[in-house]
Amino acid sequence: MFLRISRSSAQLSYNSRKSLRLLNSASKGFVTDNAETATDQVSHFTYKRFNATDAHGNQTRTSATPNISSNADVKLKNFRDSSSGFGKSVNSDADYQSRFPRKRSDDDVPPDSIWYTRLCAFDDCVLQSLSTSKQNEFNLRSPTNYNGGRGRNGNQQKNSGLMFWDSINRAMRLYHELRDCPQLTPARVSSLINLLHNGLRINRGQMVQLKKKPDADSKSFNIEMTNFITDSLNEITKDVLDENIAVNEYGLMHLLTSFKELGKQTEAVDAWKTGMKNPNLIEDFVHPKVVGVMLPVLFEKGAFSFEQCRDLYETSRKRLRFAHPNLTCGFIHVCLLANENMIALETFSKMCESLAPAHFNYLIEAHLSFLGLCKDINIAKSFFNKAIVGEMPYKVHLHVSQVNTLLSNIWTETNDFAQVNDTWKTALKYYCIDPAYKKRNITGILSSLNNAYFGLFFEKYADDKVKGFEMIQQSMNTFMELNGSLDEPCLNIILTKCTVWQSQEVIDSVLKYFDSFNIPQTIITKRILLKSLGSLDNITCNDILRRWNELIRKEDQMGQRYIANADWAALRDATISWAQIHADEAGCEQRVHLYFQLLSLYKKYARDVSQVNSFSVRLSPHLAVAKAYLEANPLDSISTEDISIINDLHSLEVNEAFK
Repeated sequence: MFLRISRSSAQLSYNSRKSLRLLNSASKGFVTDNAETATDQVSHFTYKRFNATDAHGNQTRTSATPNISSNADVKLKNFRDSSSGFGKSVNSDADYQSRFPRKRSDDDVPPDSIWYTRLCAFDDCVLQSLSTSKQNEFNLRSPTNYNGGRGRNGNQQKNSGLMFWDSINRAMRLYHELRDCPQLTPARVSSLINLLHNGLRINRGQMVQLKKKPDADSKSFNIEMTNFITDSLNEITKDVLDENIAVNEYGLMHLLTSFKELGKQTEAVDAWKTGMKNPNLIEDFVHPKVVGVMLPVLFEKGAFSFEQCRDLYETSRKRLRFAHPNLTCGFIHVCLLANENMIALETFSKMCESLAPAHFNYLIEAHLSFLGLCKDINIAKSFFNKAIVGEMPYKVHLHVSQVNTLLSNIWTETNDFAQVNDTWKTALKYYCIDPAYKKRNITGILSSLNNAYFGLFFEKYADDKVKGFEMIQQSMNTFMELNGSLDEPCLNIILTKCTVWQSQEVIDSVLKYFDSFNIPQTIITKRILLKSLGSLDNITCNDILRRWNELIRKEDQMGQRYIANADWAALRDATISWAQIHADEAGCEQRVHLYFQLLSLYKKYARDVSQVNSFSVRLSPHLAVAKAYLEANPLDSISTEDISIINDLHSLEVNEAFK
C-alpha cells in the first residue's frame, strides 16, 4: 500500500476506504487505465511551446500539436553537438559563418541582413549557455553528481561557471541590441528567460555551498548576480507587458517562477493580472504551464479564494487535451494550503495513473508538497517516511525546506515536541548517512534543519531553563553521533536562540564546546556573542567593549575592508535595544552612551556615509532612547576620551569621507 494513514485522520475518516483506494495505484507501478497509450503520453511532453512562429518570425496561435518540435529545439540539439567557438568574439558575418556553419531555419534572418551577426551570436550564446547551465544546475541539485568543487572536475566546473556568468551578461547586451529585430521571436526570448532562471538557481545553489553566507551589504559576487538577474527579469517583464517583445508560455512559466523563487510574489501576481487583462496576451497567461506556477501564489497572497483557484484550474486544464502535470502540481499545492486534503489526494492519485516514468519529477514535486504543506500530520508523515525508506517508484531527495515546514506543522498541529524531536533525528540521520549525500558539503542543509529544530526547541523550553539545558545537551550529543562531530553553525544556532533564557552561565557553557572540539570562532560567532549581551542585565560596559574589540580584530584578521551592517546591528542590540526595554533602569544611559561613542570612533571604517546615517539619525525614530540622546549630543560632538580605539589594524580601510 502506498500510504498507511490512520483512521483517526480528520480529513479521511469519513471515507477512509475511498482514500486508500485512491492511493493503491502508486504502489502498483502506476498502471494507466485510460485509453491513451504510453507513446501518446510521452508525446504530450515533447510539445514545448503553445505559440509558434511563421516564416517571418511573427507569432501565431495554433492548436496543440505535441509531436512537432520547434526550430529553437532543433537549434538547441544542433548546438549541443558542437563545442567550438564558445566565448570567442565575432568580428564579421563571414567570420561567423566560417566558424559556426548552420542550417537555414524558417525564423533565421538572411545573411545579408544588418541583424545577422548579432542574431546568430545571440542564438549561440543563449543556447550553448542554456545547455551548460542545465548541466551545472544538475550537478548542484543532484547529490550523486556534486563533488564539492574538488579535483579536476571541480576546476572544470569553476571555469565553466565563470564562462557561464560572462555569457549571461553578453546575452542581455545582445537582447538590448536586438529588441527591434523582427526575428527576435517568442522562442528566442523564452530561451533567454530560461537561461536567467537557470542562472538564478545555480547562483542559489552556489550560495548554499558557501561556508560563510555573504552579508547583505557586502559586494559579494553571488549577491551582485542575484541583483543583475532580478533587474534583467524586471526589464523583460516590462517589455512583455508593453508588447515590445513577445514570449510563449514556456518563457512565461520561467519568468513567473523566477519571481516566485526570488520571493517577489507580489510582482508575479501583478504581472500575471496585467497580462490577463490584455486580449493579446491572455492565451499565454492562462496556459496550464503558467497557471500551474501562479495558482499557489494567487492563493497565498490572498488574490484568489480556493473556489476561484479551482475555477481557474478547470479553465486552464481545458486548453490542452491532456492534464499538464505542472498545472496539476500547482492545484495540489493550493488544495493542501486550503486544507482540502481529500481533493489533493484524489488529484495526486489520478496523476500517478497517467504519468510515464520519464516525468516522475512532477510526482516528486507533488510528493514534497504533501510532506511540507499538509496540515494533517498523519498524511504528511506518511509521505515523509516513504521518502526516507525509499519505497516509492521514484527517488525523492528530501528538500530541507519541506522538512522544516513539517517540523513546524507537527508542533503547531499537535504541540507534541517528542514528534518534532523524532522527525528531526530521522531527517538528520537521512542527510548524514544516506549515500547520495556523502560527496556533498551538507553544512548548509544541516544548518537550516537545526535552525528550524532549535527554534521550536527553545519555544518549548522557553520557561524551563533547567530541563531545557539538560535536553539541549542530549540534542547536541545526537548531532555529534550522526554528523561525526559538532560544528560551528550548530553551536552558533544554539548561542543565538539560548538568549531566551537570559543566562550568562548557559552562554559560557556552550562556548566551552568551541574549545573542547577545537572549533574556531568565526566572525559570525563573534557577532552572536556581542549581540547576546543584549539579553543580559548584569553586565558592564567593559564586557560590551571587550566583545566589540574581539569582533573588530576578527574582521581585520579575516581581511574585511569595512565594518559591515551586521556588526553595527550586533552592537546596537547589545546596547540601545537593551536600553529601550530597560529605559527606567540603571545602566540604560551608559549603554546608549557607549554605543554612540563606538559609532563615533569607528565610523571612519564604515562603508559609506549612508551606513553611518542608518545606524544613527535613521535609527532615532524607532528607538526613543537613541532619539533623546542624539538631540542632546550630536554625533560629532560626543566625547570618546575614556575609550581607546584599536590602532594596529591592517585590513580595515579608512573611508576618505570621514577623514
